[in-house]
Amino acid sequence: MNIRKNIIILLVGLMPLSSVFAFVGFGLHLGQNQLAISDFSKSMATTSFTRGGFDNTFAVGGYFYIDAIPFIDLDVEFQASAKDYKLAFSESVSGQGIDSDFGWASATTYLTARKKLIGLGIPLLANAKLHYGVGYNKHVITPMADLDMVEGLLTSASGSLEDGLKKYLEDNTKDVSGFHLQAGLKAKLLMGEVDFIYRYVMAKDLVPDSKGFSSLNLRLGLTF
Repeated sequence: MNIRKNIIILLVGLMPLSSVFAFVGFGLHLGQNQLAISDFSKSMATTSFTRGGFDNTFAVGGYFYIDAIPFIDLDVEFQASAKDYKLAFSESVSGQGIDSDFGWASATTYLTARKKLIGLGIPLLANAKLHYGVGYNKHVITPMADLDMVEGLLTSASGSLEDGLKKYLEDNTKDVSGFHLQAGLKAKLLMGEVDFIYRYVMAKDLVPDSKGFSSLNLRLGLTF
């Protein structure tokens, strides 16, 4: 009888720990990447090349985290973003040219270890907290069109130069990886949660002429 009583007491004592630490969450991610790619143009004797720039790409995706360790959350986020830019190229000898819209696209995975900074009491909410984190990120991106790329296709490709460039950009995606720091405010109501996150991404060769960029992120999800 004493053994059974001790087991019951132990299980009851562990229940609060389970409710605090052992849960998962998932949901929708919306974000704005505050990056900027500048216009570029170059003219030579027989060629002219102009590429438009863009900034502030929007991202959409999902996330999943598990709080199975007492001191940190392990978080995985997937997001995709795309942006159009103008491209104009002309070559007087062959008479070939391009004047069209092209696209830049990125598929990204963020792996983050997050930790609670401070808990907050907000009326009508089960709980809220400020949190911070550090992690690793991996990006698969399409290259930006440049003059060397177009001139190489001009001498080697058959058919439409524009179609050849589109296929080249699709077939020559590149992998870029880096690290990130982030801070956020998460609020929970029953099984729902809202999470606002500021993130700074450090990834070389992801954005031309820049070693990093910041992003603003909104998450809407469920927790169990």
